[in-house]
Amino acid sequence: MAIVRVKTKRGVRYKAVWRDRSGRQRYKTFDTRNAARNYAEAKRLEAKADDSPAESSLTITQLADTFLEKANPKANTKRAWKSAIKRHIKPYIGDIRAQDLDADTVQEFLEYLRDKPDGRRKDKGSTLSRKTVKNILDCLRHILDSAPRRVLKANPCAGLRVPRRPEDHRVNIHAEDDDAHGLDGRYLDEIQADIWTEIVLKNIDASRPERALFVCYLVEGVRGSEPLGSIWEDVTDQILATPLRPVFPIKRSWDREDEFITPKSRNARREIPLFPDFALALKEWYLACEDKSPKARIFPLQLDGFRKLWGQMVKLSRAENERRAHNRPFPDITPKGMRHTFATIHANRFGRTEDGPAPKTLQAWMGHSNFSVTMDVYAHCVREDWIVLPKPFGSRVSEKLAVNE
Repeated sequence: MAIVRVKTKRGVRYKAVWRDRSGRQRYKTFDTRNAARNYAEAKRLEAKADDSPAESSLTITQLADTFLEKANPKANTKRAWKSAIKRHIKPYIGDIRAQDLDADTVQEFLEYLRDKPDGRRKDKGSTLSRKTVKNILDCLRHILDSAPRRVLKANPCAGLRVPRRPEDHRVNIHAEDDDAHGLDGRYLDEIQADIWTEIVLKNIDASRPERALFVCYLVEGVRGSEPLGSIWEDVTDQILATPLRPVFPIKRSWDREDEFITPKSRNARREIPLFPDFALALKEWYLACEDKSPKARIFPLQLDGFRKLWGQMVKLSRAENERRAHNRPFPDITPKGMRHTFATIHANRFGRTEDGPAPKTLQAWMGHSNFSVTMDVYAHCVREDWIVLPKPFGSRVSEKLAVNE
């Protein structure tokens, strides 16, 4: 509590300054010092009276529930927070009192997450990705930031980083070694990519938007929601130009709540090459589409129908893969897996022949926020002489690029 003398247009006044029960500083201005002092003292006693024993026994579960009720982020972020709280935070540290949580406990929690099997994957040996663990840590940090200062004077998540796995999980990572870099079952090789394109173009009529969209996921490397947020005015000039203007702009995404949203990050708003396979399929869909108004969505899809048709294409592609006796089984691919396919194939081409995109170009195409994100996932594709342990992938490649320049 403090009384501050201030000069205003109305003359000298007195500001009463105090902290409420959540620890936040408040103030109010009065004409006299006594009035300011009396008001601040009353507020101080009020905050002290509200500091009940129940508040001191507040658990992480209770704090998380309150946080979710009051938080107002984007819909996708809130869904991710709910999932992280339900599946990871509450089961491990939910019963701990907030004021008893310290940095050591949070560090143990992160190490537990690092080695925790991801039950959603069919290969039960797989663990949570480092990115997932980081997202859970960020969620916990936000929860603890919302705690009243009387309960938690400092956030124990401050300064903590996601622990890396032992180095023996990161040695000699090459594109042929699926298990080493953890992308097995999540991407197609070049032969399987050709199979997928043939199956989609053969079995889906040009009058259906899924034909162009399924090709888009493979050859453009976009996130699942990005083409769904595209509208005709974004691409009409490109696909009707002669020759085709080779640019596909990503300006917005589409949320599950049926609304346009901003891209995932600043770098996600970008222009990527409009590759011929997608350009031709997109032009066919444009000619067949009934609603070509500039603001109309290019791909107005129903989620259930999309999933059913996607499953059929995977089944047909798997059968064709077996008919050709390809030595790699056709994985249970998803749109996100197609994004991995795009990056892996292009990075592989650069690593073998240097006629593909440089790693920094690949980062721009993928819309990653920084270079280390790209290399954490796709460093296995670059040339072998770039791999010099034990430095992190991103810094190794950056140094190599600097030397080449």
